[in-house]
Amino acid sequence: MDDAPEFKLCHSASGVPYSRLELLAVFRSLRYNESFNAISFRGINLEPLHSKFDSLGGDHIAWTTRSGISITKYFKITPQDKSLLYQEVQALALKSHRLQRLDFGYSLPTRRPKDTFDNEGGDLDKDPGTEIVGGLMPLCRGQLTNVDWVVLSGIELGETDFDDISKSHS
Repeated sequence: MDDAPEFKLCHSASGVPYSRLELLAVFRSLRYNESFNAISFRGINLEPLHSKFDSLGGDHIAWTTRSGISITKYFKITPQDKSLLYQEVQALALKSHRLQRLDFGYSLPTRRPKDTFDNEGGDLDKDPGTEIVGGLMPLCRGQLTNVDWVVLSGIELGETDFDDISKSHS
């Protein structure tokens, strides 16, 4: 493989899908790990992080690049009001110098894009998309990540994802 070494999260030995806290532990342990050029969540259900928010504070949010540049001040990236999946994907790509490839293939198996999305508060909002694309595109626009290969096979992209992608080309 061109991007070796690769970290690949395998299915749990018990066959039970990973919980939200287990997934957060994996993402956060990889955030500052410079051992891997590629990280794969292929086939791992990341749904427990999709459209879920942490209301207990922002100490887990990656506010700066690895070299200390503020992403909110200089790049107008605002992760504080985004989901856990958005924040963790963004932090993973933002904090690693070596990471070049992310594989999220088949990681949101139950997600079906809609014109409106019923969030946890019962409000109807625009579909949030995969939140993976949304977390990565601002970093790509600002050239804040070395990630140049993202696999999204088997995930249905929503209107928000396409909006995020089109913004990166304008």
